[in-house]
Formats: sequence, C-alpha cells, structure tokens
Amino acid sequence: MIALLEFERLGCDYAVLECGIGGHLDATNIVDEPVCSIITSLGFDHTDVLGDSLDEIASEKSGVIKRNLPCIVGPTCRGSMPILERATALNSSLIQIPYQQSHLLINN
Repeated sequence: MIALLEFERLGCDYAVLECGIGGHLDATNIVDEPVCSIITSLGFDHTDVLGDSLDEIASEKSGVIKRNLPCIVGPTCRGSMPILERATALNSSLIQIPYQQSHLLINN
C-alpha cells in the first residue's frame, strides 16, 4: 500500500507490481485499473498455500487475470487449462511468450 501511495506522489504513469505468492488473494488486486496481468511461470513453489498440483497452483495464480484486459503468460504456463478457462470467462486475451533458449536456464 505504501508503494502505491509513493507511486502516486511521484506521478508515475506506470508501475510493475509483483504478486507475493499468488494472484487470487494477493494484495495487488486492490489496483482498480491495471493495464494487463502477467503470469510468468508455474512451478511447485509455495505448495502449502497455492496447492499440490500445477492445476491448483495455476488456478490460484490466474486470480490476477482481469475482465477485458490482456494477460501475458510465460512458456511454462502454455496449455494450462485453469489459466485458459479463467481468461476465457473474463474475456481476457492471452499473450503467450514462446520458449526461447534463455528460458531453459530457470532458477529452481
């Protein structure tokens, strides 16, 4: 919240906000008019909160997708049904970033 107030005070036109561990209940959802949403990757981190399967994790992370706004998804999200279903339900176009050689070097 403090960061948002500081962005406003500084007159920022745009800011990139990173979700904590997931989108559905994340504090960044207080932003009323985002330009787009981004889900960079799916992995088995924070399973104690997000779920035990990639579908459960994708479902939670898809909470950042907003109605009628584009959502950019990284290569590991390709074909994720929970993300696709939420984007379809909210009329959000998915912009899929293709695999590139540099994506093979992911920190685990």
